[in-house]
Amino acid sequence: MTLKRSFGFRQETAHQRKRKSQILRMSNISKVQSRTLDPLDKIPADTGQKAQSLLGSSNSHVYSVTDNGDLILIVRHQSSGEEGSYRVDTRCIRDTSSYFDRLLHPEKFSEGGAVTMAQQILRGKYAESSLVPRDELPQITIIDVGQTSEVNLFEEVLMDLLRILHNLEIKPGRPSTSYLANITIVADRFEALPVVADYIKRRKFLKRLDVKPKLLEGYRKAISEERLRQRLLIGSLLDYPNWVESASERLIIGSQQVKDPQGGVSRAADDAMWWDLPGCLEDELSYRRECILDTINSLQLHFVQLYTSKARQCKLGYDSSAQCDSFQLGEMIRFFTRMGTMRFQGLIHDTSEAAEPYGGDIQQLLENLRQCPSYQIDRNHTHCGLRVRLLPALTCIQRWIDYGARICGTSRENNRGTYAWTKYEKVAKWRFLEVPNFGQTKESIMSRGSSCNSIHNGSRELFTAKERDWTPSDT
Repeated sequence: MTLKRSFGFRQETAHQRKRKSQILRMSNISKVQSRTLDPLDKIPADTGQKAQSLLGSSNSHVYSVTDNGDLILIVRHQSSGEEGSYRVDTRCIRDTSSYFDRLLHPEKFSEGGAVTMAQQILRGKYAESSLVPRDELPQITIIDVGQTSEVNLFEEVLMDLLRILHNLEIKPGRPSTSYLANITIVADRFEALPVVADYIKRRKFLKRLDVKPKLLEGYRKAISEERLRQRLLIGSLLDYPNWVESASERLIIGSQQVKDPQGGVSRAADDAMWWDLPGCLEDELSYRRECILDTINSLQLHFVQLYTSKARQCKLGYDSSAQCDSFQLGEMIRFFTRMGTMRFQGLIHDTSEAAEPYGGDIQQLLENLRQCPSYQIDRNHTHCGLRVRLLPALTCIQRWIDYGARICGTSRENNRGTYAWTKYEKVAKWRFLEVPNFGQTKESIMSRGSSCNSIHNGSRELFTAKERDWTPSDT
């Protein structure tokens, strides 16, 4: 697995201050270096981000977020080149965005000092900010709004975000998932996630985007990978556990292609953030799917090894018991090879390529394995064979997938250092004792908090174990 770096805040060093002065440009544009933040870290981004401020000189159209605005904020999309100019209130954006609070601080950066000085001059000329002509207001230009998609509604996304930062209502209507995902990315870039999350929850945008319960299961199966990733990104950054759980479940279990850092689908460097999810989510999705597939694979290997060992599997004690084992071994291998889950490989001189991991729906894979036939060599061996042993093990795997395979948004936030499967120390050997029966509905078990920790731990122990013994404890 490829581990992604997580960025933390550290005090500005003398070298960083020197570097900032070197990159300061003599225009009103200074490119801000991109960074993906995890909102759960609760830390500001790198303070070495720069933008040039000066008295107004742009003749482009300016969107008025507030008539009392005392600053023109020019924001340009780093890849598409789209640009929007917005009249904003310095105090509002500083109060709601840690990024703007640092950038416009009069003593931390020269930009903040220049803006403050220009505003003081204007206050001496005009009684209030609303009377200042737009072309006299100080401007500050920022390139890089985060890894958004190249949406046609770029200016509207920025306008709505800035209205939220000014405690104003956004345009009427129900925003789409893609639209909210882009607003979330920009809010993450400007470190304003708490304000945006509170607004979206108060307006119940996410709940209104969910379909009716009767249609939910079919909708989840039909939804595209991109939409699932957008939902997972929004749920993670805006603290909406329902979307984290439902979207991660489909990305792990479904046939959508989860991005493989070791060489999967190549993405452009400027692709939207949901194609490279932050907070190690990308690694966690890939690892969980890999562990589940490894568990299912261990199941079929377990039975092949049993029937190729010297130990007698038919316990009836008939003269035909040896023939029964041979018959069941042949039927078993034929079933697995016809399904495409097993192949023969010669060891004398092997020139075959490594097998590609299973890329389909895991639920469908389990259903296919349940179709194992119940052939017997004769009527005296009714309870012999693969099927009577395989079905309980498949039910066990299914239960643990249903209750613990998806990412629990609340547990991930409350137990950030230990919840991830990628950070878990594997158990040496897992033993199949019984089919788990939790006695509650999935919704009540996976509700919230410590009540679901035991479920998460049990699922994680099975799927991440170094070795698994599928022989039931009562045999």
